Amino acid sequence: MPIECLISVNSLRQAAEQISFDREEHAATDFVDIVVSGGSAIFRSVGTEAPASVEVRSAGSASVPFLVLDQIASSLKTFKKKDVLLRCEKGFISVDNFRIRSEKIELDQVAEPGSEVSPNASAREILAFVKARRGHSVSRGMGGRIIKAIETRRSTVAAAAAVLLEFGVTEQQLHGLVEAQIVEFAKRIPKTPEAA
Repeated sequence: MPIECLISVNSLRQAAEQISFDREEHAATDFVDIVVSGGSAIFRSVGTEAPASVEVRSAGSASVPFLVLDQIASSLKTFKKKDVLLRCEKGFISVDNFRIRSEKIELDQVAEPGSEVSPNASAREILAFVKARRGHSVSRGMGGRIIKAIETRRSTVAAAAAVLLEFGVTEQQLHGLVEAQIVEFAKRIPKTPEAA
């Protein structure tokens, strides 16, 4: 079932601006969860949440690529009305007559609140978060960050091992040291989103 709400252009613009803060190189892989219920719409992406008052027509949730929300935000300056109809269905989102299709738009596929890290988290923070939350969902936008964190860990350890080889330090020893640091950092992260 589609989600639908009447939202002011200003509220939608403000939510998009809040969500876009600190996206940087992750804009292409981040997703925005939109949860509509009880007179509000909550726009949530990795480490950021932006609530907006709405008139709910059909409650529900959707997961939309960040770049799609960015396109919508860019189109808002063309609207002359104060309020617009935001509608999400599987495969598309529309704001009044402005419509974007994307097979990546899903309904009812949002992550649990608190299932994310800050938008500019380090590789250590991301890997510790994943370790601490094993078995719990993370937002779709975390995928790119996790892959990058794994690659950063691998390349950093390889570079350090090349430098330390003269001292008899192996890449395997360095991987063990880095893993111990990640495990220690993960102990400080709540195991479940509810505990966050």
